[in-house]
Amino acid sequence: MKKDFITAFKLIGTTFSIWWNDWVNQVLANLAALLCSMTIILAPAALLGIFQETQDLSSGVRTGIAGFWQGFKRYFWHSLLWGSINLLVIAIVVGNIWFYSSIQSVWAPLLVVLFIILALFWFMVQFYTLGYLFEQEEKSVFLAWRNGFLTILAAPVFTLVLGFFALLISVISLGLVLPLIVGTPSLIALLSLLAVQNRLEVYQVRQREETKNNDMNFSTEEKKLQK
Repeated sequence: MKKDFITAFKLIGTTFSIWWNDWVNQVLANLAALLCSMTIILAPAALLGIFQETQDLSSGVRTGIAGFWQGFKRYFWHSLLWGSINLLVIAIVVGNIWFYSSIQSVWAPLLVVLFIILALFWFMVQFYTLGYLFEQEEKSVFLAWRNGFLTILAAPVFTLVLGFFALLISVISLGLVLPLIVGTPSLIALLSLLAVQNRLEVYQVRQREETKNNDMNFSTEEKKLQK
């Protein structure tokens, strides 16, 4: 747990450093995303566009607006699915919080707290989900949701530190608006991607995939030689 705690803070520092070194591109990409988000329906696609260009950045490639547009197009249908389900979940959570906070009952405050906790948990699942969607080979939103959920269970301390930082930045950005313009969405997206990359490395997922691919390649070459 202590190791995850330290790793999470180091990851935040690394994220900020990478983001700051490409700050101009991030501002331009976030302005494009903000303009798209004004239509509401294009907001999820704009967010996935941000994830695409920050994934490029995490690999050392600065694509900016071009990377944003590529992700916007490539993941458009994924974004509609992800956005629709999230909209439904938000409506259910907000509706229940409003309902239980307005009735006079001994257990009503407990239910309000419960739904707030569930909302925070769902927020963290989404934090990992989009990162997994871009990092996993199978581009499935449902698989990304599953992986995000399992990561929270496997690394609660790591998640709490990153979740608090991401939530704090999100609240400040939505409250003041200006941080949205200067690139905070890409900062959170980059943190999500680096967090997922870190967990894939810690759980040795990439190593197992490479070993599996090497074994498959070896088997193919062996069959060719036999022929």
